[in-house]
Amino acid sequence: MSDFWTDDKFEDSITRATIALYETRIEKKSRGKHWSQITEDDLIRVRRKGIFIPAPDRIGYTHPDPLFDLPVSGCVAMPYHLAGPEYIESYCQVNYFKRLDKLPGGVQRFGAGVPYCHIALMPHSDGAPMTAGRIFFTVPGHLRPILAEPKFNRIPIAERNRHEASMGCLMFMTTDARNQWTITAHTAESLVSVGAYADVVKSLLYARELPVTPSGRKRPILHLVDAHKRRVKSGIEIDVRSFLRGTREIEMDGMKYTVQAPQRLIEELAA
Repeated sequence: MSDFWTDDKFEDSITRATIALYETRIEKKSRGKHWSQITEDDLIRVRRKGIFIPAPDRIGYTHPDPLFDLPVSGCVAMPYHLAGPEYIESYCQVNYFKRLDKLPGGVQRFGAGVPYCHIALMPHSDGAPMTAGRIFFTVPGHLRPILAEPKFNRIPIAERNRHEASMGCLMFMTTDARNQWTITAHTAESLVSVGAYADVVKSLLYARELPVTPSGRKRPILHLVDAHKRRVKSGIEIDVRSFLRGTREIEMDGMKYTVQAPQRLIEELAA
């Protein structure tokens, strides 16, 4: 991951996610009717939430994290191999989900649990209108989500399994963000956050431009200082606990970025 900032992967991810958020044309057949309709308000809500792109190796679970409460909402960029082969050319599949008070009247539940809706937005690289869809689930405890089907329209078992696995993966990735360092790009239009590790954050020391000290040196970026001993003027050694230090905001190629330590790490340091 040390070359993350020099091989265009990061810039490509930010670009794809931003294009996906702001491709505004929706296929007419994707708009649906009544309870399933995708509206402009839906797009605004997704853009306001911003996209989270998990670290590559934090993907694959199909159940919500049992250690934490079910998320209220989330917005995750789904990798191509999970989005389905028909969308392999899309810039970036955006998946937004939110908890509901109840399911709409147009669907029937097949299990108890917390109701959710899932909106998928799939822009295409050839400039064609964006494919969009809305489906509904119930989540029993922290088990695999159960698809709520439209009334009088049964969904094939293979498609049902794919939808349920994808929704579980989205919920896990949302709660799992607490285990990752997060680097957020603040574009003029949106927020795009990328999950990373300490070595990737450290590489920003060499790629960033601002801020700098009065003497012209780059300010240290947010990082973990390991526990150590420090000798005070009296000659006595004292134990210093691990702590976070450094700036959280930087600038690179004219764009502002913020760095957030893993919530899990913050809680451990505060304990």
